[in-house]
Amino acid sequence: GCGEIEPVAPERLLVGGRDGAAWDLAEPLMAEGRLPNLAGLVARGRTADLESTAIPISSAAWTTATTGLEPGETGIYSFLQPVEGSYEPRLVSARDNRGVPLWRILSARGRDVSVWGVPLTWPPEPVRGVMVSGMLSPRDDVWTHPAPLTQVLSARGMVPDLGIWRDRTQLTPQRLASQLALKEKALLDTFKNRDWSFALVVFKNLDVLSHRAYTPNPRGEVAALMERLDRTLGALIEAAGPNANVVVMSDHGFHTYPRVFDVDTWLEGAGFAVRRDDAVLEPGATGPLAEARVLQRGARRGRLDMARTRAYADAAEGGFCAIRLNVEGREAEGSVAADERDSVIDALEGALGEIRDADGAPVVRAIWRGAELYPGTEQERVVPDLVVELEDGWRAVAQGLGPALQSAPRSFPEHDRTGILVAAGPAIAHSKEREVWRMRDVAPFALRLMGETIP
Repeated sequence: GCGEIEPVAPERLLVGGRDGAAWDLAEPLMAEGRLPNLAGLVARGRTADLESTAIPISSAAWTTATTGLEPGETGIYSFLQPVEGSYEPRLVSARDNRGVPLWRILSARGRDVSVWGVPLTWPPEPVRGVMVSGMLSPRDDVWTHPAPLTQVLSARGMVPDLGIWRDRTQLTPQRLASQLALKEKALLDTFKNRDWSFALVVFKNLDVLSHRAYTPNPRGEVAALMERLDRTLGALIEAAGPNANVVVMSDHGFHTYPRVFDVDTWLEGAGFAVRRDDAVLEPGATGPLAEARVLQRGARRGRLDMARTRAYADAAEGGFCAIRLNVEGREAEGSVAADERDSVIDALEGALGEIRDADGAPVVRAIWRGAELYPGTEQERVVPDLVVELEDGWRAVAQGLGPALQSAPRSFPEHDRTGILVAAGPAIAHSKEREVWRMRDVAPFALRLMGETIP
């Protein structure tokens, strides 16, 4: 205040997102010296198990991480949302996010930002800097800010969403490598040509490959991709400069599941959902998931006699599934009166807790009421009434195509709730202890590192 101390300019912050990165693969690779740049951050910084949202899904997790707000406040719980007055769902977009993400806060405060590949950032917004939208971006539309950058990147062969949501092109190691190289070059060009303060770069290709080939075996395809991503990390750290703080994080981990719990089948068997007499049992639509998932979920609900259905399945991912009550006044053909909600939830909780496998072991580990798990102004609209976590080894699906409890022909790779976080830099004290953080901790931590006040 007396002018005797020169103000220190806030440091740069580089956040490297690895969609789906898990410690049980990263740790053995670091031990073998195959992730030298990540290991270097660990050696001088701190680490955490980063707890994803329940359910652990990219849409909810990245939105929570970048706003510091959870699904009851952001309005983003999964990739689909109910259409008011209908049982038909629709695909979400950046327009549905009720929270204020980091890049908007920082842009408004005059900081230059560079945001690349974050899921649910399409359509892009006019940030102070650069935004390249990620997952769910249609390639035939504008997916960058400034808009002309879309043509520049497209001409080089870069696509905004490499995966089955928008792209059914065969996923090959060559295509993964070429897209990663294109993205890395574009990033380094941007870093060189702009005096940026904050960069958030998400690599979705790790999740895309893990859905097909994940294994904790350090000799697998996913391990090879993690090595390549580590080289990119090294190039980005070098471009950021020696005074930058660096955070590497994932929105969830990965796990292999040998058994399946079909919540649709279970709800029917337990009497909470009733199938129409003329319902047709079939797998449903195929094609890019952006269209197929909407049609599939609509078809599943179309099989039900909603006038007699008290509860139906919502999202399912990894070892988590969600159940929504068919409430009068909220759902189109609600059958559960407002004063019956608690009793139906009690009955669901009791029945779920009694599920046992062939050996008599429980299948359900935990049950949360959505209103208590994720309160907020958007809770009633998008958050399910019950969120269910299964015991280890059980993967949740909502299909209604087989028995409620199934043994899969092979262990299926799918999301796990525990992601990774590594942070290192001038403002970060070293610690050998592995901490436990939640997704909502990331945004205020980032603002703190940049010397910004936290809303």
